[in-house]
Amino acid sequence: MKHAFQTDDLFDPGLPLLPALAATQRKTAAYPTPLWSALPTDWPRIGGRELPLFGNAEQLPSLPGYDPVACRAIYVAACEGARELAFRIGIPLYKVGCCAPDRVDSRMLEHNCAGYGSRYLSGNELRHEPGWNAWFSSIIQFGNILPANGPVRREGRLLIVGLPPGLSGAEFDRQFDLHIRQGSIDLWSLTGEGRNHCAARGVNPELLRRFTRYPGGSDMRLSPAYELVAFNPRWASHAEALVRLVHHIILKHLCPETAPQRRHPALTRHPLAALRFDTPA
Repeated sequence: MKHAFQTDDLFDPGLPLLPALAATQRKTAAYPTPLWSALPTDWPRIGGRELPLFGNAEQLPSLPGYDPVACRAIYVAACEGARELAFRIGIPLYKVGCCAPDRVDSRMLEHNCAGYGSRYLSGNELRHEPGWNAWFSSIIQFGNILPANGPVRREGRLLIVGLPPGLSGAEFDRQFDLHIRQGSIDLWSLTGEGRNHCAARGVNPELLRRFTRYPGGSDMRLSPAYELVAFNPRWASHAEALVRLVHHIILKHLCPETAPQRRHPALTRHPLAALRFDTPA
């Protein structure tokens, strides 16, 4: 049974269109929910356009200090709300995150209880969509077999990462999240590319700026859903990008003197993200 989303007011046919995209919108108007958009849009990507990798997985066992002593689990989560939003904008959307291997089930429960990404701000009004309270881990598919001596192995629906000494789970998560956030649909919606894409689809960019509402003492706080990214675990190139990110983080830890330097984009918040709401929404 489909959810009745109350977001029709976010579809504005009067939004300005790029001339090159106007014909595409007329074509897609008859098919409002194609599988993926054929627009010539530069989607956001986890890790950015060109992650400056150095070395490869085969090097890791021979590098001094590589002897995994702890593990992290990478998951790619889906829910009906993210699927509906993906169809509206024509871009696959999943939540990519990591945690301890024995925490994945409880992490899904936490996302469900909080309704991760279920809220958005329409003007000054905080709105809520159904369909964001049944998150589950998706199968991650690869075109090639994972390197036997690499730090990543597949275990069910998860990628298990072996961490070398000195690289804590918290530090790995921090670096992993910074790379993942470069594929954030929230941050991309603030760019010219994102706004033009939304205009061509007839969708207000505010719909892509998702929030999660968490308890915050006597009131509630809004947290941007930066881990909702343009990603498809069924595409081998996307799955392999996750492995390349892991290789980059571990090699950077083991060989910091040869690691390429890169800047991560500022995590720009929606202007109203700092607001606290003490009434139900």
